Amino acid sequence: MDPSGRKWGRAPLGDVSNCQDQGSRNLKLQKERVRNAAMSDEQKNERNKKRREAYLCLHIYKY
Repeated sequence: MDPSGRKWGRAPLGDVSNCQDQGSRNLKLQKERVRNAAMSDEQKNERNKKRREAYLCLHIYKY
């Protein structure tokens, strides 16, 4: 038996550092936050409108 007390495998949601490069992901999110903060209200409304339409296409119209 493992010293941690588990019989097999690794703990769920344990070490996920090997899944992707955390540095590049954080950089992408930071750039996206800056870009979104710089948008005008009109641009934000247009982006949200497109997101709502995409949501409807995927979730409501597929049935």
